[in-house]
Amino acid sequence: MHELSHYLLDHQTPYLFSDFPLFYIDASPLQELEANTLSSILLFPRKAIEHCAKNSFSIHRIKNEYGISEQLIRKEINMSGALKQFKGWSPFKRLAIDQESEI
Repeated sequence: MHELSHYLLDHQTPYLFSDFPLFYIDASPLQELEANTLSSILLFPRKAIEHCAKNSFSIHRIKNEYGISEQLIRKEINMSGALKQFKGWSPFKRLAIDQESEI
């Protein structure tokens, strides 16, 4: 998704294969930040965060349902402000049922 984000953002950098501009090299730090940000938003958009909050999903359930890392989930939830908007939601609190399903 990260490399696709470079392409979607129309980053003009040299790429590995001239006929297939999907593997970028030498992207600037700003372009890397932009690609990281867009790929995170595409993988876990605000609407998905709201859905998870309204349905009281735990971080474990989000990982299973969306197939994304805990690090990305934590970053997007914190950046979105969803914890302030949905005050009763505690996605980082581990529930006994979540712990049992990992065993």
